[in-house]
Amino acid sequence: MNARTALLGQLIIFALTVGISAYYAGILPETVPTHWNVQGQVDQYGSKWISLALLPGMVLFTVLLTLTLPILSPKNYELNRSGKAYCEIMLAVSGLMGALHVIILAGTANSHIDIGRWIFSGIFVFFAVVGNLMGKIKRNFYMGVRTPWTLADERVWTETHRVAAHQWFIGGIIGAVLVLVGVPTGIMIGFMLIVSLLPVVMSFVIYKRLNP
Repeated sequence: MNARTALLGQLIIFALTVGISAYYAGILPETVPTHWNVQGQVDQYGSKWISLALLPGMVLFTVLLTLTLPILSPKNYELNRSGKAYCEIMLAVSGLMGALHVIILAGTANSHIDIGRWIFSGIFVFFAVVGNLMGKIKRNFYMGVRTPWTLADERVWTETHRVAAHQWFIGGIIGAVLVLVGVPTGIMIGFMLIVSLLPVVMSFVIYKRLNP
């Protein structure tokens, strides 16, 4: 996938989120839930226009980042070195936001939908998708496992991302399945933190092994 195709995909997602917002604008009451606690219970209310506009705005912001981050990359850390992986990951980010937009609005309009469960499932699927691409990301300042150890040594960056690719892909699939079969939210938050932070720990371990 080239940059033009990825941008087109992101713009389509943006247009879909705007269309979905337009549809739910006539359905939702003026005041709707805007925040849920870890148990999935509503703990904050606000204007429906916040829910209708927030994620489409974030998708559009992601489109702008896709265009500008390669320009802002310093020498020897260019995002363009990552080729199509960068474009595909940014498309995946927009796709996640689009999916969350649908889940939140549908759940707000229909109390029978378990918003928390579907949000966590979507995030874990995102982990799996990005994990499939992680090993293709070259050293840069904006994307990937950016720790002092990976940025200091390209060998550490390469091996860390090769390991992280497997961890995120497998962890994402396992996490999505566990959420859908009803594992409690608190446990899934802990599992998500482990999946997220394990590559950081591995980057230090790999650095020490390669630089004794």
